[in-house]
Amino acid sequence: MDRFQILRLTLVVVLFPALAFAKDHYFGNSSGTWGKLKTKVKPADASVWIDDQYVGHADRFDGPGQELFLTPGEYDVTFSLAYYQNFKTRVKIEPDGVTVIQQQLQPSDEQRPTGPFGVVKIKSTPEHKVGVFVNGRFIGHADEMNGPAQELLLQPGTHKIELKYAGYQPYETTVTAEANTRQVIEVTLQPDPSTVYVDR
Repeated sequence: MDRFQILRLTLVVVLFPALAFAKDHYFGNSSGTWGKLKTKVKPADASVWIDDQYVGHADRFDGPGQELFLTPGEYDVTFSLAYYQNFKTRVKIEPDGVTVIQQQLQPSDEQRPTGPFGVVKIKSTPEHKVGVFVNGRFIGHADEMNGPAQELLLQPGTHKIELKYAGYQPYETTVTAEANTRQVIEVTLQPDPSTVYVDR
């Protein structure tokens, strides 16, 4: 497994009641019949992939009123997070049923990088749902890399950065990080009409 070279600063996060922002998330076709998937996975910021499509992080589909609505059928579900081993399973979604995946991800043998670092800020539209991937590995979300004391720290060298969110076309770019320098990635993702993913 390739080591990716990334480090995030500690983030100060203000927590609000989950229900204040609870939305239903629909992924599949518009058949009108749905089942529900809940992802009780730790760490809760692990990325969730449905049939190789990134749909968000695990705690978006975990709390009260938070679930992923899927068209009935079978799906490959993968959870991925830096410094942890991927976990993959196959689930069957029943009409009007609820399927729960409960899993603790196991640490991997990847070593956390050391400085000096180059700094990258990410400004994307949309922002707080967009997954950020560095050299093919999920790192976090765009809104974690744009505010005060929120940024990516990359070891010097060339890195592939991807922004992904279901329902939008992925964005990919290459950056060359230099020690103690700062750069900004600013992008507006374009809707992808071939993928159904709706917040309601």
